[in-house]
Amino acid sequence: MMYAYGMRFRPRQPLAQPNDYADWKDFDDRCQLSSGESVWSILWYTRELTDREVYDYELVRLKGEDK
Repeated sequence: MMYAYGMRFRPRQPLAQPNDYADWKDFDDRCQLSSGESVWSILWYTRELTDREVYDYELVRLKGEDK
């Protein structure tokens, strides 16, 4: 299973997210998902991120986007 997280305030870029992501999807502009969240990128990880990582990198957990 892969866990999805959204980049709320900026697109994916060096040092802006934990770097062990397995897959990603970038948008040209901020995209509103069906869940109501607006994100610049979606990142998928093979592990759940810690609460500290989510807070430090200003991410949002996107359960409806898990793979």
